[in-house]
Amino acid sequence: MSTHRPHRFLLIAISAVITCAAGLAACGGSTPPPSPTVTVTASPSSTAPSVSPSATPPTVSKQLAIAVASGSATNGISVIGSSGQVKQLVAPHGGPVSDLAWSPDGIRLAYGRAVSISGYVAQLWVYDTSTGKASQIVFPNEDRAVVVDGFTWVGATRLVASVIGSGPTYYWANGTLWLCDVQNGSLNTVKDASGHILRGANPTASADGTLVAFVHYGKKTGFAIPEQLLLYHADTLAVSEVTHGKAYADGEVDAFSFPKLSPDGSLVYACQTGGGPGFQCVVYRVDGAKVYSGPALATLPNGAWDANSARLAFIGTSSRDGLYVWSVGSAKAKTMALQHGSYVARVVSLAWTPLGKQIVYTVPSASAPNGDIWVVNADGTNKHRLLHNGSYPACAEAPIEFP
Repeated sequence: MSTHRPHRFLLIAISAVITCAAGLAACGGSTPPPSPTVTVTASPSSTAPSVSPSATPPTVSKQLAIAVASGSATNGISVIGSSGQVKQLVAPHGGPVSDLAWSPDGIRLAYGRAVSISGYVAQLWVYDTSTGKASQIVFPNEDRAVVVDGFTWVGATRLVASVIGSGPTYYWANGTLWLCDVQNGSLNTVKDASGHILRGANPTASADGTLVAFVHYGKKTGFAIPEQLLLYHADTLAVSEVTHGKAYADGEVDAFSFPKLSPDGSLVYACQTGGGPGFQCVVYRVDGAKVYSGPALATLPNGAWDANSARLAFIGTSSRDGLYVWSVGSAKAKTMALQHGSYVARVVSLAWTPLGKQIVYTVPSASAPNGDIWVVNADGTNKHRLLHNGSYPACAEAPIEFP
């Protein structure tokens, strides 16, 4: 079994200065209306209508919008409505799309894009519902090629992204953390209270944007690479350690893959790869205490918190392919859905609907190696497929008008 740690944006390739504390404070957004239940199976993305070139009318009300990387090459973006309607936001082109994430107010959708179908350099793009257009965030030295290792929203218009110079050394490497304001186009490096530029990988933020967790790699000694899970406090510009471990280049072991900070900023999910359990979902309190260790899995589990920070959903394979939900304080996770049969070890992705009533997730299959989009109620009932050929679901109340 391979435990190769792929670049976050390139998981799809396996299957086909902050100058003040206020700089990371979340802004805008309102309490979303109740989310209707998704019950209708949507048609394949090939039948989805194209997005209108005109700007989204300001009078369009917000409703449940499930954005997904769509198409057989997952290089376009479609959105699924509450009744299964499908609308194309970004026409298929270029390399595969991944890591879709709505801004807190549901106005913008950020995503990664590989340069080509087989490319290993990821770009960061943002689609704006008010204009119906997508634009790339271009970082310094982009002409010499960079890898956007990961990103996280810290406000309605602001993202923190980790940007690494491309090449064979970007695995287990620290990127420069940048604060990107997509409204005014500014780019500033993120600095601590001493003025040092922060560097790390896979940033993830609390819902209000005041806390950002990220992974930091130390100097390699032999095969061992010291690894820290760090927490940046935007109000004080302080950086504290949540916990630490080691990565091993020879066995491709990673202690803290793809961390996800809970919306309230109290817990951090991370995936441990390689070693004894193979792959394992682990949850830490921000003071470093381990509060949950999930079952041993054969593939990399991807996790998602509900909006209340009360439940963590993760999906992976053991003897049977499973979707699990762990409730904070519980000793074990509950199996919510099983996909019978086996498939090549792939990364799958998932998201909660805004009010936590349902989980939307990706299941690769022989007919859709990049994945199909499925949905299940939070109690495990009414599991069904929403879309053929889709991955990386992201859910929000967004001003999307369906036909």
